[in-house]
Amino acid sequence: MAYLRNEIMRGILIFFIFGFSCLSSENIDVKKILKDIEELEREKRLFSKIVVKYDPFFPKKKRKERKTVFKKKRTYKLKAVLNDKAFINDRWFGLGEKVGEYRIVKITPSFVILKKGERRKVIGFSSKSLLKTKDSEI
Repeated sequence: MAYLRNEIMRGILIFFIFGFSCLSSENIDVKKILKDIEELEREKRLFSKIVVKYDPFFPKKKRKERKTVFKKKRTYKLKAVLNDKAFINDRWFGLGEKVGEYRIVKITPSFVILKKGERRKVIGFSSKSLLKTKDSEI
């Protein structure tokens, strides 16, 4: 049906162009006119494939913007161990006490083991925090 309608429109267009060319005293090449019509039809086919994703007459509902919050990873720094106490993040903690979300499970002279559920975290001394001594000769 659409094909038939296009052919009728094409015929009417050719008729009018031919009629105007007869009325005007200019020489118009019919082949050129047919070529122009075919080119217009090709462009029409290209435009028919365009999909409109936004309709200005029916705007989309505004969506609420989600703000993503990133939790800062908490770092634990062991600075000293004295007997059964550990100096972590500028506070002294004993065995079984909570450090943030973790609980102290074991304290050794060189590291501390923290536990949260099934997760374990081992924190030790950083090389910057160790005291360096120099042997002096007497």
